[in-house]
Amino acid sequence: MLRTKQDAEDFVRGACLFGTGGGGSKKEGFELLSAAIARAPLTWDDVETLPADAWTCCAFGMGSIAPVANSHAETPFGLRTKVWTNPLVSAIQELEKFAGVKISVVIPFELGGKNTALACNAAAFLGLKIVDGDYAGRAVPELAQSLPAVHGVAAYPFVIVDSWGNTMIVKHAATNAAAEAIGKMVSIVTKAPDSTATCGHAAFLLKVSEARRYVIRGTLSRALHAGQAIRSARERGEDPVEVLCKAMSGRRVFQGTVVRKTWANSEGYMIGTTEITGTGQYRGSLLKVWFKNENHIAWLDDVPVVTSPDLISIVDVRTGEPYTNTELQEGMEVAVIGFFNEAFANERGIEALGPKHFGFDIPYKSITAK
Repeated sequence: MLRTKQDAEDFVRGACLFGTGGGGSKKEGFELLSAAIARAPLTWDDVETLPADAWTCCAFGMGSIAPVANSHAETPFGLRTKVWTNPLVSAIQELEKFAGVKISVVIPFELGGKNTALACNAAAFLGLKIVDGDYAGRAVPELAQSLPAVHGVAAYPFVIVDSWGNTMIVKHAATNAAAEAIGKMVSIVTKAPDSTATCGHAAFLLKVSEARRYVIRGTLSRALHAGQAIRSARERGEDPVEVLCKAMSGRRVFQGTVVRKTWANSEGYMIGTTEITGTGQYRGSLLKVWFKNENHIAWLDDVPVVTSPDLISIVDVRTGEPYTNTELQEGMEVAVIGFFNEAFANERGIEALGPKHFGFDIPYKSITAK
């Protein structure tokens, strides 16, 4: 439950940590949650306690996390005025109308500083239940990498509404990969004038009885606890990275200084590599982290040490504050932490989110491996 702005700040911090470099801006997520709790405390429920025949949808934003350097003399596509603070509200309503059902439960797509907050804010605005869980246990770059999609559940029908009011109902998509591509193409239009604009989706229209099969339970509570652990460690003068690793069963993979970040904004994704030169016990070594919105592969001195589906999170070495790849800059002193993603540690999960999916001919390297 989130009652105060401190709760919201802790929650967004934890969600950003598990967003593994993606999942959107903490600042924007905090603003969304602050607006929600100004009306009433924000609560969530275990999916097992909800009525089996209640309708759920998954609500999320989509698009590159790269900053936009807009040099156009005129606003791209004539998009000048945002009409929605959280277009997921309209997306959920449009999906209800199209499907002829009453949606009473919202399930976050993933964990991330902004994306989880978008879903929670929309549900709170509409008076809907929020599930304490999500469909990925982290942030992922592609719709087809959510657990329902991994297990063959179609995302359609789904609705796209963006900050500018652009609205699209997709009755059918040939595959979930095609649904992802459609959404990303729309997101390119959405974000062309302003990288903070939201391309909102409402998808995976499922009864609770079916959604239960795919929800990773307790992840919103886990995000809150992680954010609280980081803050409490700072207040006590303890090492927040050590405290976090113990509290959340993570492992410090590396520590050092960001010396280089190269990236491109490509087809709706921010894709690049962060290079970190070691300090302390890691002095003399170099860690490279490849990201597609989120961090997916880490090489220590050119040897893979951890890969997706497991989580690779980069945090400030002194404060434990997690960074997105949008805000990570050269010169920052960071620690890299790995977390095991049990729900995806199987053949289907690795096929959808492992290195080979991203074009790297290397095997999945779990953070649990010695």
